[in-house]
Amino acid sequence: LHHGTNRVRRLMREAGIYSVMSRRFNKPTTTVDYRQRPNLIRHLPEANAWSMDITYLKLSNGQWVYLASVLDLQTRKILAHQISATMDTKLVVTTLQRSLSTYKKPNYLHTDMGSQFTSFGFENLLKRHKIDHSYSKLGHPY
Repeated sequence: LHHGTNRVRRLMREAGIYSVMSRRFNKPTTTVDYRQRPNLIRHLPEANAWSMDITYLKLSNGQWVYLASVLDLQTRKILAHQISATMDTKLVVTTLQRSLSTYKKPNYLHTDMGSQFTSFGFENLLKRHKIDHSYSKLGHPY
């Protein structure tokens, strides 16, 4: 059947049917100036450094969970990992604390510029342990 939009609109109104619009998900952005946060790892290949990232995992029931992991860049070994239903600062802070409690602290920690890694809580943890923070350039995670 072919009907015009006005006819469909009128019939829906008469039947009491309304469309439900869902809001599009907008990924949060960060306002950190990457020029002030250098990519130190690229210039220090032999440095005692770790890397950290968050991976999105979709479960079979459709639910999303988030895996944070810490990688030793010299040995290529995962030092700590944690899964959470929320992707927040607590996830990355507790994962990094786990690795710091077990292994010798690195000189550098390399991350992307995600809001969890640029948060005050995460930066304060790095300052307390005297770890320099290295960032990937915005839009260039490799």
